[in-house]
Amino acid sequence: MKIYSRILGILTFLIALFFLGVLFYFIFFEASKSQEKLIALIGLIPIYIVMHFTIIHRFGFNLDTEFSVNQRKIILSTSLILFGILLLTVIWQLTEIASLQKQEAQNKKELEELLSSLAKLRTWDKVTTAYGYEGNLKTKFENEKLYYQLNVKSISPFNPGLVGFTINFLDKDGFLLKSLEVSDFSVMVNKDKVYGISSNSTTDIFGDESWEVESIASWRLLVRTK
Repeated sequence: MKIYSRILGILTFLIALFFLGVLFYFIFFEASKSQEKLIALIGLIPIYIVMHFTIIHRFGFNLDTEFSVNQRKIILSTSLILFGILLLTVIWQLTEIASLQKQEAQNKKELEELLSSLAKLRTWDKVTTAYGYEGNLKTKFENEKLYYQLNVKSISPFNPGLVGFTINFLDKDGFLLKSLEVSDFSVMVNKDKVYGISSNSTTDIFGDESWEVESIASWRLLVRTK
């Protein structure tokens, strides 16, 4: 029984020490959200309790022997040092959590303002493209989708090999952010000649992290033919 209690005491302390190290690593190097840090801090409580009682019971050694004065001092000092380390960690991380919560609230507010502004209908400047086509575009970003209305007209009949159009979204420096192929459109005819097309559609590109919707400054229209 004595051997069993000693093995169990040492293993329990080592396991608690291992999980303490894991939690410290997670708190300081991995956790980036306030909820994650708070949950990790709560996890320190049972670990401290296990380590405290393991130390008090001398890791399973000499369970029935009275504590000497020196042993009591060592146990008390070890427990106070352990408690102090955990207490300082908790205070430090609670400060970090408060700061993170403030930043998260600010980020949420900015995101809501951005989504509100993007949801407004925007009419873009007219553009011209090959074959003398003139394009008019309206867009709004809502519910993680791009809603767009594209109208293209021309004085001359459309190219008979017309397949569709491509909308290029550009940033303020003219660099391409995103391309959108427009194939679902209705045609406007005059005496069997196509003089315009109209497209009123939706596409799920808002959630694409490879580009920033708010960075769009202009657009261009490209013609796709056979």
